[in-house]
Amino acid sequence: SHSALPPATAEIPRCALLAKHHARASYQGVEFSLYLCEKFGWAQGSVVEYTGKGQFDLVICQSVFQYLDDKQAVAGIKNLAKHCRGAVYLEIITKLDWHKHCNRDMTDGNIFLREGDWYKSHLDKYFRNAGGGLFLPKKSPTVLYELEGSNSSSYSWR
Repeated sequence: SHSALPPATAEIPRCALLAKHHARASYQGVEFSLYLCEKFGWAQGSVVEYTGKGQFDLVICQSVFQYLDDKQAVAGIKNLAKHCRGAVYLEIITKLDWHKHCNRDMTDGNIFLREGDWYKSHLDKYFRNAGGGLFLPKKSPTVLYELEGSNSSSYSWR
């Protein structure tokens, strides 16, 4: 049996897709909005203070961290590490993304813009970057070949 924890409203379609292809997987949604929690049967909370028991095989956290101040974001990353045993998928708008990639007419600009290196320095305490927004706990036995992880240049064969 597998479990997934997506703490974001954008995950509704993704959770339906996961349920379709992984019928035995359990799912726990976490959302700040009481209305959405009541509508979908999710736990009310946030990535910062979620205290559910156990760890999850997959944690999906989309468009959450840019709404948190620095202290909350650091606590949220630490909390993700506490609840993840398999992988974390993160989508976070960075300063570079805002200036080079975001459609500002369609993207909420009321966010905390941080450098990508800020996130990397905090994520690196708990996770290995597997690329594509996917992070593995440092204790994960999963092997990443040289070109799979974003830190491939930091390794040496000598």
